[in-house]
Amino acid sequence: MGGLQADLQRAQAGRERARKQASRAGELVEHGVAPRKDLESAQADLAQADADYARAASRLGALGAGIHEVDEGLPLRASIAGTVVERRINPGQEIRPDMDKPLFVVTDPTTLWLQLDVPEGDIGYFQTGQKVEFTVSAWPGQRFQARVIQVADFVDADKRTLTVRARVDNRERKLKGEMFASGLVGKPAAGGVEVPDAAVILIGQKQYVFVEAGRGRFQRRLVSGEVRNDRRTLIRDGLQAGEKVVTEGALLLQQMLESK
Repeated sequence: MGGLQADLQRAQAGRERARKQASRAGELVEHGVAPRKDLESAQADLAQADADYARAASRLGALGAGIHEVDEGLPLRASIAGTVVERRINPGQEIRPDMDKPLFVVTDPTTLWLQLDVPEGDIGYFQTGQKVEFTVSAWPGQRFQARVIQVADFVDADKRTLTVRARVDNRERKLKGEMFASGLVGKPAAGGVEVPDAAVILIGQKQYVFVEAGRGRFQRRLVSGEVRNDRRTLIRDGLQAGEKVVTEGALLLQQMLESK
């Protein structure tokens, strides 16, 4: 910074000197004391000096620094309002153009991004403008909302997932950057009945539920289901809407059945 400011001062002094020389050469030519080529040479030197000054002023102005004195000061101004969340500079530290990390990180904590890694098979359930619910471990039992602003155009070749980005209104400041979140999105049901995951028992590769067959009597029934978000399972075959299933103690009933 000091070097740039000094360059500008030298360029300014050179321009003033060239302007005086051009003015003097003009007077001498006008009175027939000096040849016209001296005036043309002085005018060319003045044009070069003006160009040098403009270049030095442009380089210094691009950094937002003052051009009137050599104070080696550089004001740093963020283009957005927010909060400084990272600082990688200390008093007296040397700053170089080739530093690989920013000196400061400024963010607006009232608006965050939710980034979801969506399995390849679920890509069709996401689109721009869609609302997405999500949960974080810091606030158990509470759901937050976000709105999708971008759906990536490429699938990660290794993870076979697609990145979906959503904007989160965080004016209450409950959420913090880099929190781990689980997204919840509704899937259109293609027929079937939803039950809690705890109601489904897996025996080998087959799924069963215990259905109420009368007062105090239960029947184990083979079903075909699909595990969904929010600890729910969609039963597509083997269960009808309105039938009551055991949601607590299903494993105990299975043990009782096996002990007979």
